[in-house]
Amino acid sequence: MKETYQHVQRDVKKRLSSVDDLRANLVSANGGSLSSNQKKLLESQTALTLIQGLNQLLDAEIDLMLKEYDNAIGDLNILWSDTRVQADDLSQGKLSEGEILSALSDGNATEQSIVRHNEEIINAKKDKLKDVGKKYDELINKIQKAIDEILQNDQVLAQQIRMFST
Repeated sequence: MKETYQHVQRDVKKRLSSVDDLRANLVSANGGSLSSNQKKLLESQTALTLIQGLNQLLDAEIDLMLKEYDNAIGDLNILWSDTRVQADDLSQGKLSEGEILSALSDGNATEQSIVRHNEEIINAKKDKLKDVGKKYDELINKIQKAIDEILQNDQVLAQQIRMFST
């Protein structure tokens, strides 16, 4: 995760530097001042850069947490399997499978209580994590649309951006 953080940090700094360069070029091209659209564009570009960096970190954390949750579900299945094996060993072959499961159920040790119930909780948490990721994606799209709209409505600014981007 540290490598991911460092990579994202370098990437964000590089992109923010590009926004600063664009700001300097626009100020220079306009005789020392910026139009309101130029200010909006630069603010939006800065916000977009920061949100994209945060989103990259968030995606990495979410992926890590989703893997941990999947591992936990696997561990629950192993726990249930081990519980059944140990109960079978304790019965020393004197109880049928149904009797073993009934005895475990009497102690509230069922596949439902050990695996399924916890799996439902974990899956709900996984869904919440995915929703957070989607909200950041939506925010990024909203900012990008605002930038596109500024450029679409201000052809002079769009031309300047193209000129300074090459």
